Amino acid sequence: MSERVLDVQDLKVSFGKAQVLDGVTFHVDKGETVAVVGPNGAGKTTLLRALSRLNAWSGSVEFDGRPLPKKAYDVVMAGLVHTPERRRLFPGLSIRDNLELGARRLRKEPNTRAEDLERVYTLFPKLKERAGQTAGTLSGGEQQQCAIGRSLMGRPRLLLLDEPSMGLAPKLIQQIFSIIREINTQGTTVLLVEQNAQQALSVADRAYILETGSIVKEGTGRELLGDPAIKEAYLGVA
Repeated sequence: MSERVLDVQDLKVSFGKAQVLDGVTFHVDKGETVAVVGPNGAGKTTLLRALSRLNAWSGSVEFDGRPLPKKAYDVVMAGLVHTPERRRLFPGLSIRDNLELGARRLRKEPNTRAEDLERVYTLFPKLKERAGQTAGTLSGGEQQQCAIGRSLMGRPRLLLLDEPSMGLAPKLIQQIFSIIREINTQGTTVLLVEQNAQQALSVADRAYILETGSIVKEGTGRELLGDPAIKEAYLGVA
């Protein structure tokens, strides 16, 4: 029987009179990559921000079999780590300093830092080459690598990835999704929200389609890639 890492039931988020998420229900099991795919404005980023306690919500969320902590800091310390849209690095700090900030969750386990840093450098060799360079001087693709690497430094129980392909050239998008697949193969459970349906569904074990704040379809990544309605709506194939 699969171990449930995240269980979301009837999640609702509103801003004033605008209902952004309306009764979203889904789950993530240990070892999976789960994708939430949808157009701009569907509520994908709002979903991850709600899980990170950055937006108020109603409903039920359990993480590792317990109610989700009420404060954002405690969510991170519990092992739910969010790589936000648009990277959110500290541009004046070095790559290494940005990465090591991600290890704060494990500050009581100092012996893990060197091991985790080496893992990140193996996944992203350019970060090792430029470890002393300030993050603000990196290209978009390199900044995305640094942001993901920073999250991995916390050894997440669940890694949330928000639009990792945003603003990247097609070749870099391919590289990022190859790395996401490798991160999952190494044992990290991943929840990915993404507008690039082709790439997201290609790496996902399971996926959900989110439209105007509601889940409208779910299935394996392969099933949804082969669904004629999904092809027409999201993949540009009639």
